Amino acid sequence: MIRLPRAAVWLCCLLAVAACSRPNTGGAPPSGGSAPVRVVATTTVFADFVKSVGGDRVDVVSLVPKGGDVHTFDPRPTDITAVADAQLVVANGLGLDEWLTKLAADSGTKARIINLADSVPKDQYIVEDGIPNPHLWLDPDDAALYATTIRDALKALDPADGAVFDANTTAYRAKLAELKKWGQELVATVPADQRQLIAFHDALPYFARTYGFKIAGVILRAPGQDPSASDIAALVKAIRDNHIHVVVSEVQFSDKLAKTIADETGATIVSDLYDDSLGDAPVDSYDALVRYDIQQLVNAMKGGG
Repeated sequence: MIRLPRAAVWLCCLLAVAACSRPNTGGAPPSGGSAPVRVVATTTVFADFVKSVGGDRVDVVSLVPKGGDVHTFDPRPTDITAVADAQLVVANGLGLDEWLTKLAADSGTKARIINLADSVPKDQYIVEDGIPNPHLWLDPDDAALYATTIRDALKALDPADGAVFDANTTAYRAKLAELKKWGQELVATVPADQRQLIAFHDALPYFARTYGFKIAGVILRAPGQDPSASDIAALVKAIRDNHIHVVVSEVQFSDKLAKTIADETGATIVSDLYDDSLGDAPVDSYDALVRYDIQQLVNAMKGGG
């Protein structure tokens, strides 16, 4: 009979205890609120919603980095690990982050996956050619519905902290209501016939509907597909015919096309608008993003941009 040295016996015991006590990295909730809920969001905007609702009871990361394009994002190997270890995965749905389906399958995650767009009644969707526009969160009323859905998912995973999530959501929804009021009042200072703009990609219809802007055209009709020469000519004609003064670009895209159109027409270019992604300060939260965008557009429409 072979006898192990006493030190080796102790080592085996310690390893066995460690293996038995290793936490489950799947979808199980934290025990008694002892650890933050592990959340993965597809974008920095949704990660901000999660943090606003969850506070220090969540540990949240965004798959698409600041300034990244969610429409064309190519997941990295580290993203597979993040999704595999998550308890909750927060996406938008409606085709915005459809790459998540394969990523989640490849990761083998046991996390609950929620699509925030499902929070919004379908009769509120803006539909073009039978396809709902996915950028619902730029309407603060829809952002409030997103927050409520996140709250419910967090409470299911961590019931012990349910009161915290309830209080945070109530406060955040009040903040969103104030944001909407502020934005509508500021945009109302611009004459109605000066609120037209040319958007870069089709991200702003809910934003425009809420705050009173009018989108007269879109440069990039589909992600990753540049406009043709005839498309650009049509936009130039629309700008001249309708006396449009503002052409928008966005931080996650090159502003070359927008500048070309602005130079051709004499319009003002707003080249650093945010919608799908947060940035560094002063646009490091959803509230700050909306305030920044509205202020930039109002300044340009009044001739101060």
